[in-house]
Amino acid sequence: YQGNKGEIRALPLAKDPERFNLLKEVWVITPNIPPAVYNIQKIRYHTKYAILKLAGCDTISQAQKIVGAELGIPESRLPRLPEDTYYEFELIGLKVYTAGRQYLGKIDSILHTAANDVYVVVNNEREFLIPAVKQAIK
Repeated sequence: YQGNKGEIRALPLAKDPERFNLLKEVWVITPNIPPAVYNIQKIRYHTKYAILKLAGCDTISQAQKIVGAELGIPESRLPRLPEDTYYEFELIGLKVYTAGRQYLGKIDSILHTAANDVYVVVNNEREFLIPAVKQAIK
């Protein structure tokens, strides 16, 4: 939370954090509780964070209840991406094979490095780190 008026501080995962400006509402997703939809009343930015004022979240205690939550939007509201570009959630869980059709495992997570992203591919026996570059991925 941020301040005493129920504002929350969010770390945007989008490459363009100001995409929050295009939103009217967000889903607040917390473990073991169904997602709740909040209208965005106000937004401002401070360092790397978006500071959001959500309707119905007016006090510190209300804001504290959603500390650690993830914010999301419906998939239908996501901007279209250029060809050969994907959202991370579309890649997690995909099966990975070598050019010779040998099964390596599934994409478990994505590491973000200075040079390029790296897919963490896991199966029962091993873990593979595959650079997310056109030379390595078909």
